[in-house]
Amino acid sequence: MSAQVIANFLDKGVSGDINVIHMVNASRGSPATRRHQKKEAEIIKTAAGLVERSGIDSLTTSALADAVDLSPAALYRYFPAKEAIVAALVADLLAGLEDRYQRLQAALGLGPAQPRALASLLLAARCAGELAALRPRRFELLRWVAAGPFALDAEPSREPVRLHLMSLLGLCAQGLEAARRCGALAPEDDPGVPDEPSLAEEEDIDLLRAWQWAFALHGLLSSASVAARLGRPFAPEAQALALARTLLLGHGAPAGALASAERLAAAAQRSLGPISAEPVGDVTPPPPAPPPRPGHAGPGTGGEGGGRRR
Repeated sequence: MSAQVIANFLDKGVSGDINVIHMVNASRGSPATRRHQKKEAEIIKTAAGLVERSGIDSLTTSALADAVDLSPAALYRYFPAKEAIVAALVADLLAGLEDRYQRLQAALGLGPAQPRALASLLLAARCAGELAALRPRRFELLRWVAAGPFALDAEPSREPVRLHLMSLLGLCAQGLEAARRCGALAPEDDPGVPDEPSLAEEEDIDLLRAWQWAFALHGLLSSASVAARLGRPFAPEAQALALARTLLLGHGAPAGALASAERLAAAAQRSLGPISAEPVGDVTPPPPAPPPRPGHAGPGTGGEGGGRRR
């Protein structure tokens, strides 16, 4: 896929309103900037724990401010609204998904072109499924953001979300292109595409298929909460892999190459190991703090960024 196509696609999907001055200042690494970034990371980690433990409704600015030992007014210096906190959580989730997928791809190593190309696509579904299994409530934020009051509009705080979404979509399109070029997938399966598509039309096919994959996986994995309410078992990773097989066969993948690809994908995951089972953020409630000794101030009376008032 040409660099120009990816650039044009990103231009269509990503707002250009990036605060360049803020990015330059952040890159300088002054002590004040480092302290701010450290506290911001702590806030995101703690917010992730609140969501994973009790759901998105538990993520209020007052609860989060209390958990990170800030006043609500001081919290606003880092995140001006709940929408900005949610956007940061989603961007963090997508960044982890992208990193996991790239590391799984690197673990594939060398091998026959067709099984390796198909294995790369199976791994995309696998890492999405395992992340949904490990962080189910955070994963649901993707659906909440897309369909709820935090739709991806031009709000600057959502810029990282759009960037990570487009990056993941680009990785998927590149994988589909590689599979198509080595003959692991049919050239086209869209009746609206000519029998001999041009280069631009072939690239459109890869982007179209990437959109199909993204929305199909997202819809499937978002249904886990419905299955839980119905009391039905739901294994996100197995379901994601089953969907990926169906999509690949529908795109013309040879059954033999797909079987080899499944073995390659499983071997790559074994070599890399599973996603850490450690909880993200402060998922378990902390032990109660001991009462302050006479003459000593308790927590929350100061600190970087402004602590809570006494």
